[in-house]
Amino acid sequence: MTIAWSSVSGATGYNLYWSTSQPPTFSGATKIGNVLNPYTHLGLQNDVTHYYWITAETSGFEGPPSERVLATPGWPIETVTSTTASASLSRHVAIAVDATGNPHFNYSDPGTPANPRQDRYATRSAGAWTSVLVDNLLQGVSEVALDLDPSGAPHIAYLKNFEIRHAFSASGTWTSEVVDTAVAICGSSFAVVLDAAGHTHVAYRAGDEFRQDLWYATNATGSWIRSVAHTYGTPCDNGWSVALAVDATGVAHIFFGGGMTNGDDTLRYATNPGGSWNVSVLEQETPGEISAAVDSSGKLHVGYVSSGRARYAQNTLGVWSAEDVETGNIEHMSLAVDAAANPHVSYFRNDTGELVYARKIAGTWQPIVVEDAAQNLVNVSTDTAIAVDTQGKIHIGYFDPRTYDLKYATNGP
Repeated sequence: MTIAWSSVSGATGYNLYWSTSQPPTFSGATKIGNVLNPYTHLGLQNDVTHYYWITAETSGFEGPPSERVLATPGWPIETVTSTTASASLSRHVAIAVDATGNPHFNYSDPGTPANPRQDRYATRSAGAWTSVLVDNLLQGVSEVALDLDPSGAPHIAYLKNFEIRHAFSASGTWTSEVVDTAVAICGSSFAVVLDAAGHTHVAYRAGDEFRQDLWYATNATGSWIRSVAHTYGTPCDNGWSVALAVDATGVAHIFFGGGMTNGDDTLRYATNPGGSWNVSVLEQETPGEISAAVDSSGKLHVGYVSSGRARYAQNTLGVWSAEDVETGNIEHMSLAVDAAANPHVSYFRNDTGELVYARKIAGTWQPIVVEDAAQNLVNVSTDTAIAVDTQGKIHIGYFDPRTYDLKYATNGP
């Protein structure tokens, strides 16, 4: 790990202090005296967050410590692309990983006055990141949704002109089609999943000033078939989220809820195994962002934020159990499961600005700070998304609000 810092005028030497304690404190840090700038700290353990301070010495007197910085060995970070600098618009990101372990991103960009509110797609080709425009003039601050079909081709869902649209790329050419019209006049939340046969499934909210509905659409029969999974008898509002998972038999599992104007803030679960929708309450919580996955055995996994807590729920033999991953000021949680059905999550600690990855080890959630992304320094909502490849390697996409860059972190070469 290499640490560099700005020179202090008149300094005759520098000291480095480091710690892996939680919470980190300068008073408990280990000192390495008389270090050169930059300094390479060797022999560090991967997946352990290291915290650093620098002090300057002048004529034998040591000054106060610098601001704390952190780094986690084993998590290389790179910039995928820059987005338009705007502190007034949210940014959203979705990630999927193909069979070769290559990451794919769908993300929103405020764009330019001539080309505003963009939906974009990025991936790495021949070692370099490339980004292309999928569509523009999105409705409001549209969320994003991405999945890959069995051939590795990307499929995206997005909202434009009061329409839910499905875009897909074949041989580098993007094609867009309308899934449903006259939807979501007051906000957007939707999800897209490709099943093993390559059929597309979309879950989304639609409503007006009188009511709002949870809708599901699929093209499994060759054309888009839509149905209402759940109806709220209250006006449409911006407070609730939608997540979708599709099992090996093609059955849809939708998780939704949160932020209703009538106070009905419960997290709900809808599924259609017999063709008709069954809706139940998963937990009496107010979910923010919801993320869902189904493992190879058919078990369902859900991650969500509620009242500043990162929460995780799973369904075992038809019974839901839920627990806290971490409490505090948590935002923008994403969930994925590996081939062994182990859950993995990423999220922001909004009070410290840290991007966190967490997994369960011996029954206990173990968080790792991937980057100190300073989320709390600007008035903009960013996002994070996580995926696990077939080798168990973790892939995380997120926005750094200091620079508005879309970044990519992974725990493998």
